[in-house]
Amino acid sequence: MADVSQDMDRTRQVVAALRSELADIPATVEATPAQFTGDALTARITRARALADEHAALAVVWIHEEPDQTLQLYILDPGRAEPVARPITLDPAHEEYGVDTIATITRAATLALLRAPREEPPPQAPPQEPPERPEEPPPLAVPPPHKPERRGLVRFSADYTGNNFSPEVPWQSGAHLTIAYLDRVGAYLGVGYQIYAPISVAHPIESGRFLSADFHRHPIHGFLGYHRTWGLVGLEVEAGLLVDPVSKDFVIYCEATGDDCQREDGAPISVVEVDGVTFGYGFAPRLRLLVTPHPIVAIHIGGGVDVFSDTDSRLICDARTGCDFSDPFEVVLLAPHRVRAVASVGILLFF
Repeated sequence: MADVSQDMDRTRQVVAALRSELADIPATVEATPAQFTGDALTARITRARALADEHAALAVVWIHEEPDQTLQLYILDPGRAEPVARPITLDPAHEEYGVDTIATITRAATLALLRAPREEPPPQAPPQEPPERPEEPPPLAVPPPHKPERRGLVRFSADYTGNNFSPEVPWQSGAHLTIAYLDRVGAYLGVGYQIYAPISVAHPIESGRFLSADFHRHPIHGFLGYHRTWGLVGLEVEAGLLVDPVSKDFVIYCEATGDDCQREDGAPISVVEVDGVTFGYGFAPRLRLLVTPHPIVAIHIGGGVDVFSDTDSRLICDARTGCDFSDPFEVVLLAPHRVRAVASVGILLFF
């Protein structure tokens, strides 16, 4: 390849000399216009590589005339990064010697390239098509995350509870407080206390006298249950044993004045309880529905029954101290139901 931007006659002389020098070796010379776009060496190297690729050339040779009239002979082996440069000095009186020098150097370089082992590029394997991927099944619908159960917590409840206590007291209600431990599987164990207002009853006796009694109930119970929630709703099933201590105050008063009646000797008339039950014992199953607006809070509504033993309260005059009546008396002041329906509504807290 010759730089045609320089002297055309010299270019023809160089091409003719190269062909003459290379005539006896397996190499041919093909003259191609350089068409450089600038004087920078990098631009010339880039153009030379493009020509080598285009013509499958063993080497690319070009001549560049420097400003001082010196010729630079460049020989580029496409397998190398940089070309080899040789300065050539021309004698204006014998310019043909310079042309012969260019041809001789080019011949030597060409022979060296022909004798050097050429690294064949490794054969490229035919491109393999990627294996067909099986169609992925559509993603399964992800269920909403399950709200974690309350486990290993202290369970406290406060509610309003009432029951049909007796024919004399159709509805008795009050505050009910419990505390329990809720374990990892949902079972809970605890105790509770029911706060009731006193029950007051009066019964007429002879001679215009009345017997008045105040009953104070203090129910205490222990219970075992199971707690389960599903999202915002839940359920509790519970069984308990109930002990109902009852304290009683009795007064005999006269209808006329309301004052306490006394015997003729001034001693107060006393009464004793006969067949009365000081402690009531019962079985207390419960069922509650829960709504949990917050992880540590649940609102509940529930019901159940209290099943008790006999709880009649019978009173008679104390015959040991004497009575100011014709005969000893016996009355039933209260006859509580043995089976009592229970209803409640309240709040549960978990700590």
